Amino acid sequence: EDKKKREKVETINRADQLAYQTEKNIKELGDKLDSESKNKLEAAVGRLREAIKTENVSEINAASEDLNKIWNDVSSKMYQQSTAGQAQTETGASEEAPSGEKVQEAEYEVVDDDTDKK
Repeated sequence: EDKKKREKVETINRADQLAYQTEKNIKELGDKLDSESKNKLEAAVGRLREAIKTENVSEINAASEDLNKIWNDVSSKMYQQSTAGQAQTETGASEEAPSGEKVQEAEYEVVDDDTDKK
């Protein structure tokens, strides 16, 4: 019985922490999140908070999994958008580079002054 109580308390604590962290991330990301993603995340956090109130471990776990899935989808979407933006920036920069410059290869010899001092 103690084990079940402890598991319940730990589940509630993890879920509460997940909800808090997600809300914090939503605020920090601000305008980087599109309104659809933000609404999905906020709705999932709301469902998780409601599940926490019921203290039903299976409901809490289901709501936590749902929130994690939505967060993963939103995160990967944001990552894809940021890498696409970086690729466009790099492409634009390379197109603007002067094409008339030529690179010359040269041979060189490394001289180590420390070997003479021994």
